[in-house]
Amino acid sequence: MKMGSGSVTVAKYDDFLLASMAKQTLDDAGIPAVVVGEMNAALYPGTSFGAIEVQVPAERFDEAVAALEEFETSLEQNHPELEDDSEEPIDE
Repeated sequence: MKMGSGSVTVAKYDDFLLASMAKQTLDDAGIPAVVVGEMNAALYPGTSFGAIEVQVPAERFDEAVAALEEFETSLEQNHPELEDDSEEPIDE
């Protein structure tokens, strides 16, 4: 799925698996989402060039933040070994 110019980054991850899980969470909630930057992450691991972004339509931003907060809380409680300390929630 390609997002239009009205898309915004809702979260950033260093780990493609977590970014993919976040996208699936949003998809399950009925919020269209795309993962951007997975190739940069492979080429530039551990750098700001390597950030993997999850983007959603701007008008769904608040809804997406709420869904991802619930996802991350569940992830931390049920799978602490998967916690990604590098994740950066985006505030607008």
